[in-house]
Amino acid sequence: MIQPPRFANSLLETKLAAIPLHEDPEVFNAALSDEVMQETTYKSLHIENSMFTNCAFTESEFLQADWQDVRFENCDFSNVTLTKCTLTRVEFLNCRMTGVEFGESHLHDVRFGTCVMDYALFGSGKLRTSRFESCKLDFAHFYSTLLETVAFADCSLEEVTFEQTSLAGIDLSSNHFTQLKVGLEEIKGSHVSPMQALQFATLFGLVIKE
Repeated sequence: MIQPPRFANSLLETKLAAIPLHEDPEVFNAALSDEVMQETTYKSLHIENSMFTNCAFTESEFLQADWQDVRFENCDFSNVTLTKCTLTRVEFLNCRMTGVEFGESHLHDVRFGTCVMDYALFGSGKLRTSRFESCKLDFAHFYSTLLETVAFADCSLEEVTFEQTSLAGIDLSSNHFTQLKVGLEEIKGSHVSPMQALQFATLFGLVIKE
């Protein structure tokens, strides 16, 4: 079962200007709202036991970030790049994440709830015990990504690509799509609805006769 963020202490409402991110890139026990962190590169930013509400991170880049026990709500991660990052017990709720890129990142106990994630890219990383719930993932791309105990529930997956990414054990039956870009090896062992099974049969050139 996915573990939610563990907020151990009361959070201090603060402002980004009060945190010297470029001198000591750490955010602890903080509650931030209506902040803007756009078009900026952050290296080794550590965030722990914190909440962000209505914040904008668009066009920013995070390198080797370590985020633990964090919640982002109504935040904008459009075209954000997260490279070689580690996220543990992190929630993204009602966030805009169009074009977000998780490159070589490890996500564990991460929940995406009602997020817009069109064209998202997950490449050469790992997702463990994580969940996509009521998200719009159209045209997203999973490349060489390990999916371990990952759930997709009531998501739009139109033309999502799963390349060198096994869907064995993944339940797709509650999700919505007319086409996935996936090979036979990748789809093997997944759980699909009867209608989806017909779609995949057509995709792989099978002729179904009554």
